[in-house]
Amino acid sequence: MAAARSATLSHLISTNEPPSLFEVAQLRRCVQTLVPRARLLWAEYKGLEERLQLCRIVLSPTRRLPAEILIEIFSWADKKTLLSISLVCRSWNASFNVVSSKSLSTTTMRFISEDGIPCHKILSWLAKPVTGTKTLNIEHEVSYREIRCKCFKPANPCPWAAPDFLNLLAKNPTPAQMVLRLKFSSPNCLSRLVGGAGNSLLWNSLETLHLQLTGNWSGRASIYRNALDGLPKTLRNLRLKINNPKDRRQPPPIEVPEAPFNTLKSLGIECSWDSPLILSILRLCVDLDVLIVDESIGRHTWTESAAQVTLPKVHTLRVKCLYLHESEKIFPLLHLPALASLTIDGGEVPFADRNWVLARSLRPLGLLSPMPRICLRTLVVQSINGLDGDALWDIFSHLRFLRCLVLQRVPFEGAGFLENYRRRTEGGEHLLPALRMFELRDLDEKFDATSFLCFVKVHRHATTRRHEGGHERIQEDAPDGLRHISLRYGDCKESRKFEAVREELVSMVGALERDFGVVVQMTRG
Repeated sequence: MAAARSATLSHLISTNEPPSLFEVAQLRRCVQTLVPRARLLWAEYKGLEERLQLCRIVLSPTRRLPAEILIEIFSWADKKTLLSISLVCRSWNASFNVVSSKSLSTTTMRFISEDGIPCHKILSWLAKPVTGTKTLNIEHEVSYREIRCKCFKPANPCPWAAPDFLNLLAKNPTPAQMVLRLKFSSPNCLSRLVGGAGNSLLWNSLETLHLQLTGNWSGRASIYRNALDGLPKTLRNLRLKINNPKDRRQPPPIEVPEAPFNTLKSLGIECSWDSPLILSILRLCVDLDVLIVDESIGRHTWTESAAQVTLPKVHTLRVKCLYLHESEKIFPLLHLPALASLTIDGGEVPFADRNWVLARSLRPLGLLSPMPRICLRTLVVQSINGLDGDALWDIFSHLRFLRCLVLQRVPFEGAGFLENYRRRTEGGEHLLPALRMFELRDLDEKFDATSFLCFVKVHRHATTRRHEGGHERIQEDAPDGLRHISLRYGDCKESRKFEAVREELVSMVGALERDFGVVVQMTRG
């Protein structure tokens, strides 16, 4: 029967003749039979397609992303996208909560004198549950009708001493691990705030405080003599930025109180005053562990006699250089016997001055003397161009105890340095004998990694031979040469270029690890 229908259908399709009445009835019965079957097969096909799609979703690499990666990705999303992300699944919702917690952990409140400090917004933010450190930034911005807050006159009101803001400080305890950053449009605003909030609960429980004093030091100099009095005695971390008077007047003298500076663990200071104010502050920081000296501008010409400042516990120093005029006056008077880590950032130094910025940062600290007073272990150099092989050798040859060297955005000519190294080592000189880790950051695909790894091989071979011969051993527990190399590429826009560079160095990297035990890590981004 089926064969007859098939033969009839083939005959009719191959001709233009109309079907007979019998053939019409036969074909209609065939259609009535095939339609339900086709529907069943279509439904089965759709079911299989849906099941296949679900299997592909389950097998998607996205589901295997760790929570840390998801958090990093979600941190770039806007609020509307984050809300949609939170509704996808439980794991994405958990990552969303972490991102939201981070975004809520920091807030910035800017205000002008006419509006006052937005206390209701601060109260709302303080009430939000956030894990970890909370950071509150309050910045006083001057309007077009005013240059600064005029509270240096007692009769003028100050927004920092407004009753609503003082009540907020008095009735709200400081959340655990809170950072408070305050930017004043007039130096006298700090005194007005301390005068009203000196006994408040929030103020007296702060451990981390950032203060920025901007504007002119208007009025009589005597009103600023005690400008730093009244800071919380509980402070352990302080960042102090004191801008130079815009009217170019001589800065007023400030008496630095003993507390809380004598109990600080970390101090960051930025002050361009042509006076020994920085030394007066540092002299009291006897318990300091971390010191940051940032962006001092202007030449120091003061002639007052100043005794040496000894900070016996400072193990980390970070210097951001602009013109380094202050290093000629400040740094030679600093005695840091426990200094182990030094970071030098020359990001704002004019190109003409960059040839000398590294040496001018190290020399006042006594690190380039024939018998250095400090056994520096870690050196991080950032954003300094124009250093040739001879200049680097002259600097690094004095750092005999250095174990970790990091160069970020510092052009390193591997071929020239390798040639210089070979020439000088043949004459009996040695470079960085205790170096164990060398890291280069923000490299591009033009970096001559082959010459650099050749330098590592020569340095490692020379150090091993020297130690086997029993010469030039630094101390009993000194490392026997480079063990870890890190190359971080930051300007490879295409992953193919980075992979090509990595593939090109596979044999050299393998040889270094096999023959000398040197681990070379290459990363991108």
